[in-house]
Amino acid sequence: QDGSWAPERARKGKEGQARRFRVEPSDQRGLSEGAERQKERAKMDRGQGRTSSYSCGGCLCTAFILMLFAVASPYWLWARAYSYYGVSSTIASGNYIVSSTNQAWRCGWWVNCYISTQWNYFDEFNNTICTGEYYDLVGKYGFCTEEDGTFQTPSKIMAIQGLTISACVILFVASILAMVAPTAGGSKVGFAATGLAFVSTVLTCATFSIATSFNWYQSFGGDGGYLPFTTSSNSCEGGTCLFIGSPMRLYWGPAYWCTVIAFVISLCATGVMCGASKSLDDDIDGTYGQGSQGGEEYGQPPATEY
Repeated sequence: QDGSWAPERARKGKEGQARRFRVEPSDQRGLSEGAERQKERAKMDRGQGRTSSYSCGGCLCTAFILMLFAVASPYWLWARAYSYYGVSSTIASGNYIVSSTNQAWRCGWWVNCYISTQWNYFDEFNNTICTGEYYDLVGKYGFCTEEDGTFQTPSKIMAIQGLTISACVILFVASILAMVAPTAGGSKVGFAATGLAFVSTVLTCATFSIATSFNWYQSFGGDGGYLPFTTSSNSCEGGTCLFIGSPMRLYWGPAYWCTVIAFVISLCATGVMCGASKSLDDDIDGTYGQGSQGGEEYGQPPATEY
């Protein structure tokens, strides 16, 4: 009796063992469809990443142009239609231009003195601005080492100059990297562009923060501050004289707002590029796209017990 049922038990045991390691056709189709869906999702992610990278490159290029304007523009502070002794003109000051006017006007009603159309760079002034009332009106804001001292470019102006130029260079490089990342370099280049975009965010923020905190710029609010000009009146003996007239109220000009906009663009581009860079290296047609994972056939996992 014991021998009669032993072969039957062995046969059933072998069939059970085979069923344990068999993958049904329906399960096979489900796994294949899952792999295809994942492949399509990866293609979509990569397409979105490429589009985002190109868009960020264009935005960073725009920020570069804005900062280039901020470097060269005399319009950090301005009054677009300033009326001075009967003449309306645009009065302005920038990070390389101490003062500018696009119209000639009189120094006063009863004096033989005229301010011609001019852009005055920092090196066009001398130690005269550090003497007497000139020092109290302008020189004390960092234009002089001390009263009756030596004329100099204010340290905050020099900081703004350095920051704007640095931001220009970095934005230019970042825009190029963001443009080429989808086709050359992939995620590594994308993350490099992200890092440079973040650096430009810091630089542009520091630029307008320093400008906002500069006490000479602040003096042009309220009752107004004083801009130094040059004049060639008869009393100048054939040369030019320093002229500082009545207080002028100036406002933040286009160059300042270009810097603020460049900061916003850089900040947004940093976040978008960080997300886009992650998907630039998805290997759609390689091992990932073909379904290879962990050395086993993706969609053909080890047999599971039933």
